[in-house]
Amino acid sequence: MQNGFKLSGEKDTASLSPQFQRARWWLTGIYVIILAVILCLSGGVTHSAFSQRLERRINRFVPPPSQILMRQPDIHVAPQELRTDLIWSLFFVNSVLLVLAGFWSYWLAGRTLRPIQKMYDEQRRFLSDASHELRTPLAILRIDLENELMDAKTKKEQRIRTESHLEEVARMGTLVENLLVLSRSDESIDLDEYREIISVPDVVCDVIERLQSFAFSYTVSLQMQSSKELSVFVVADRELLFQAVSNIVKNAIMYNKKQGSIFVTIEQRDHQVEIKVVDTGVGIAKEDLKKIFSRFYRVEKSRSRQTGGSGLGLSIVQSIVERFGGSIHVESVFGKGTTVTLLFPIHKTS
Repeated sequence: MQNGFKLSGEKDTASLSPQFQRARWWLTGIYVIILAVILCLSGGVTHSAFSQRLERRINRFVPPPSQILMRQPDIHVAPQELRTDLIWSLFFVNSVLLVLAGFWSYWLAGRTLRPIQKMYDEQRRFLSDASHELRTPLAILRIDLENELMDAKTKKEQRIRTESHLEEVARMGTLVENLLVLSRSDESIDLDEYREIISVPDVVCDVIERLQSFAFSYTVSLQMQSSKELSVFVVADRELLFQAVSNIVKNAIMYNKKQGSIFVTIEQRDHQVEIKVVDTGVGIAKEDLKKIFSRFYRVEKSRSRQTGGSGLGLSIVQSIVERFGGSIHVESVFGKGTTVTLLFPIHKTS
């Protein structure tokens, strides 16, 4: 059955994905730097040894000063000329070797990373396939549990257990959906077929309207502080952009304080659009700030369990944002609140 999610197994692994391509260039740079150091050291040793030997040999044939003045007034500059020629020869040979080594290093880096990417793609394909296969049984199980709760004959104790099971099924369903979104955003295939020119204020307004009732259930105020006349467009997948902004706002709601506030702003800064989400929540400790984008990492495991968090929310956001040429920045003060900033390159129609 066709759907919006493409399995990683459908692509050709002959070409490296963007993250592996960056690793390939990084590895090539390391190879070239190491070789450049070796060539510089060998060139220095060669120059030192051969220039001294050449100078000693030339000095053996230098005639007396009287003959130098009468017949060969310029022989005293020959050692310096030879030394200069040697330096330029070493420089030329080493430069050619360095260029050739750069091409060879790039090829070697690709050969080194390709088996790693193949294993990574197989792992991702398994994860995507498993997530797809789990959707149907989870949906059936959820319907059965909901029907059991609606049955008037269900006893109180059984109803409590059923509600607990339904919560676990809902949590599992959320995890499966997150894995599917992550799988899609991680795809190395070109997403041009999904991209379109999108109005950023429209997407953000949809997110806020959709989550107003969710914020109300947590007694949190959710407000948008941007001009309604602002017209900013980006090229992206609307569904994925909605998911990214929604994840940020949901985190701000779930990890906020009672009677807390969330302010969402949109601003155009040169050739970028800035989406900023500021909350008055519990904040993030400094030691946890560097780990929040790691998959399945949860700052407060007990609270994440209560809220149904899986530790994939920010990983999904980062993957989506970088997929469309953007960046994400997080600033937080523990106990006072967190500010999350998303930056996207704007479209020329803005």
